Amino acid sequence: MPDFTLGLLLAGKRRVLRFPDLAMTHNFVAHARYPVVDPTDQPLRIVDVGACVGGWTLAQLMAAPNAVVQCVEPNPAAWPYLLNNVGWNKRVRLNRHAASDVDGRVTLHPDQSNLGKTSIYGQGEALSVLATRLDGQIESPVDLLKIDAEGHEIHVLAGAERILRESRPLVLVEVLREQMARGGWTDRDLVALMIHHGYGGPEQINANDWLFRPKGKA
Repeated sequence: MPDFTLGLLLAGKRRVLRFPDLAMTHNFVAHARYPVVDPTDQPLRIVDVGACVGGWTLAQLMAAPNAVVQCVEPNPAAWPYLLNNVGWNKRVRLNRHAASDVDGRVTLHPDQSNLGKTSIYGQGEALSVLATRLDGQIESPVDLLKIDAEGHEIHVLAGAERILRESRPLVLVEVLREQMARGGWTDRDLVALMIHHGYGGPEQINANDWLFRPKGKA
């Protein structure tokens, strides 16, 4: 099936974005219309775990063009799209490791019909990838941490304790209860973990995304 394309003027140049399906095209448009970050010229530092094809990252960069974004995406099938859609931007850095609570290897199960559903808890083809803790991957301070890990979010957060403690970023987590259950967790466990780290209760900003703000930080 051919890719879906979308031409946009970005950084003074017309670029052709590529998406593997219409749903991801629509998702990008929705993120671009309602980005998490407010329009700003500030050099925000953003980490996008589960960057997939780069739609969410690009939407934030359109609102905050001076942001620096670290994209974390372990699925090699997503890399050509990610490179095409955001790799031209010198403020984007790509890390091809998975994010977890351990340094080692984990097994992904790519979803052939939907790149965004690739999961450690999936079925079918097995793909061994290198995993590292975010605390080991990310050295600079972080303003916004977004995690879309198809049920592995609590493990990602467990590997980011230093970042949560030192940077106190906004934390955006995709909550898919069925996927979390496959990993042995619930959304209540997620909320309890964030409260333990000094965050308030979540703001549900759309059907699946929950935003956590650190207490006592403007």
